[in-house]
Amino acid sequence: VAPIPQLSSSDPRTFPNYWTPAVSVSSLHPKESWQFISFLASKDQAAIYLGETNRPSARRDLIDLQRSDPEFGVFAEQALAAKSWFQVDNVAIEGIFADMIEDVNFGRLQVRDALKNAESRINVLMQNR
Repeated sequence: VAPIPQLSSSDPRTFPNYWTPAVSVSSLHPKESWQFISFLASKDQAAIYLGETNRPSARRDLIDLQRSDPEFGVFAEQALAAKSWFQVDNVAIEGIFADMIEDVNFGRLQVRDALKNAESRINVLMQNR
């Protein structure tokens, strides 16, 4: 695992992958559901969850705990520069990124060409939404 290469060290950018809890509008217990989500998202409970699931933190107040971790440090550092973006189909986007990485790793494309190819495929996806 390595940090994502950056074009600018003064303006680093990474792109997160996360799930967001929600409560259905048809929930019979919306207040209690939101209270439970709030409880799970609290600093103490999030720390327990992260320890049990071996996941990097999205909470800024827990990132410092993981920065020096050999397994999660790279993710903790990059979380500070993460920017979300609309994805019409996150599964397809993940596939495009995986293809891009494999094209470079297996020598099928140079980095610039792999990036251009991925950009083109994502643009087509976004236009067809």
